[in-house]
Amino acid sequence: MPRKYSQAKSGRAVDEFRGTVLVADDHAVFRIGLMQLLKHRLKVNRILQAISFAEVIEHLNQKDVTLAILDLGIPGLSSPKDIAQMRLLSPDTHLVVLSASDRREDILEALFAGVRRDFT
Repeated sequence: MPRKYSQAKSGRAVDEFRGTVLVADDHAVFRIGLMQLLKHRLKVNRILQAISFAEVIEHLNQKDVTLAILDLGIPGLSSPKDIAQMRLLSPDTHLVVLSASDRREDILEALFAGVRRDFT
């Protein structure tokens, strides 16, 4: 993923993410908190948000998304085939799934559909 290294005021190198991140979660507190973490701690400047799978697809159609962070339980995401559709639509986008599910089947289905990482 594109990164730029710059000097912070303290003299230490700061890792700045140069790309667009899509945060897709229907829970506002979690979504906004994750966006703040990305912006302030990881220096991500371009962050998009979605609260439904339809919005995810819309963003992938219109924007160059480097990284998509997706809640496995987002409204409109009905099966691993939907994740596979995302991968076909935007094959260069890195995809991370966040899930409250600890069901092994959910995680395996997401991985087979093209997810790179799963965090429960």
